[in-house]
Amino acid sequence: MFSSNVYIRHTDSHPIYELNGKHHINHVEKLKIGDHVWVGIGVNILKNVQIADDCILGAHAVIAKSFSEAHCAIAGNPAKIIRRGITWNSEHTVDFIENKRYSTDLSELK
Repeated sequence: MFSSNVYIRHTDSHPIYELNGKHHINHVEKLKIGDHVWVGIGVNILKNVQIADDCILGAHAVIAKSFSEAHCAIAGNPAKIIRRGITWNSEHTVDFIENKRYSTDLSELK
């Protein structure tokens, strides 16, 4: 699920070389966003990043490295794991906004 103003950049738009050896040093590799990932408003995802399944990327996070651990909330600049052992479900959004109680039985989230 993607919010607004998400920026995914999988290149530097130009090569960068070592001064002495002329070796290209900013290679483009694999970018992967796992299944069931919630990307918050204004998140920046940079090149060569991989995000595990069932994660939340917090608002305005700058994701410049890979996160291989599933079920995490990731936020900040630079981004880091701020909470483990979580999941999310968009079906209860209206109830949450209206401050209604809803089931926390995780079997209902699948």
